[in-house]
Amino acid sequence: MKKLILAVVLMISLNLLTQAKDAKPKKEQFGWNKKYMDEIGVSPEVQAKIETIKRENDAEAKVVRENTALSADEKKQQLQPIQQKRQKAIFALLTPEQLEKSKTIIARIQKAKQLQDNKF
Repeated sequence: MKKLILAVVLMISLNLLTQAKDAKPKKEQFGWNKKYMDEIGVSPEVQAKIETIKRENDAEAKVVRENTALSADEKKQQLQPIQQKRQKAIFALLTPEQLEKSKTIIARIQKAKQLQDNKF
């Protein structure tokens, strides 16, 4: 009986290890969240304005995403100007130094994504 239990535990452990090994690591993604805004040096007042812009943008984007009459390509086309408007509004709130830092972080994350994509 002990051998049977040990064999089952061993099989489960091996299975879990195999699954963990095959799992792709989660890709880092830039978002206007507190972590990145703090790294960039955005003041709490500007952070609040950015959150307002994000909420308004998310409401607009939600309408497009939930529109079942649109194809995936049509949704992508309609979401692009919404995202550009959001980015432009947020960038307008930043100082030149903060803008440069944000672009540096975005470039760093994109480079890391490319490296991860090349590994898999």
